[in-house]
Amino acid sequence: MEGFLAGLHRSPFRGFSVEFTEHRAYQAGDELRYLDWRILGRSDRLFVKQFEEETNLRSMILVDASRSMAWRGSPERLTKRAYADRLGAALALILLRQRDATGLVTFDEQVRQVIPARVKAGQWTRIVRGLLDTPDGEGTAAHAALQRLTALPVPPPSRASSRGLSSHGSRRGRARRSAGSSLP
Repeated sequence: MEGFLAGLHRSPFRGFSVEFTEHRAYQAGDELRYLDWRILGRSDRLFVKQFEEETNLRSMILVDASRSMAWRGSPERLTKRAYADRLGAALALILLRQRDATGLVTFDEQVRQVIPARVKAGQWTRIVRGLLDTPDGEGTAAHAALQRLTALPVPPPSRASSRGLSSHGSRRGRARRSAGSSLP
């Protein structure tokens, strides 16, 4: 598990946890407790059980707040911005219910608001308030705003994300990961 809570998303990481995925040939150094003794009894060959880890998804919802989003088409329809706000709020609610860290970025010519991705209790309310509080923007220069957004510093992973077992199920991997990290 890479995150503090078990997420609902499949991980590219192979490890030894709950969800069995496949067998692989035994390699020197593999822990014996993961040997499949039934296959050994049938074929006289050593195979190790592999499992798939679950991880948390960390997502940022980007909403264009530029002047072009004020287009409506006809008076009885919602603006593109109103659709984007509703879609962003709905997507955030789905992600947060799956215990995925979710944040928000609104932009026009520049980045207007950044709500960091979190899984806290009031995060959906913060995201909806951020969507409602962001005024309609000036011009449309998404390229420049997104370039500035990529230059923003990325927060370091929380301590909770380094509290897992290693890919071989030992606690030694945790000591190695935390020794190499920049966390105190």
